[in-house]
Amino acid sequence: STTQQDTISKIFANENSLRVLAIAEGISSVPPIAEGTVHIDSYTANMVSLQTTNLHAGFLVLTDVYYPTWHVYIDGKETKIYETDFTFRGILVPAGHHAIVFRDQIL
Repeated sequence: STTQQDTISKIFANENSLRVLAIAEGISSVPPIAEGTVHIDSYTANMVSLQTTNLHAGFLVLTDVYYPTWHVYIDGKETKIYETDFTFRGILVPAGHHAIVFRDQIL
């Protein structure tokens, strides 16, 4: 079991690689960096809508604060949000073109 201190220690130990490294809670391994594109369609206080295109499966980090009331949907199907780098939201994205919606369900 990883503690918060373990996560913080990993972040500081890899501080020069954080552009290409994500430390995600509850996931044993993430795919290698996959080249692709992300287009933000809409960004509001309670919803973020994105379009992604990538050749291989990858891990997308949204540098918004992780909070348990948020949910994410890839092509309309709910998937897991991983607390990433102690603060952010990360998701596994399959290869291909996808519509992704992060939504705060507190409403």
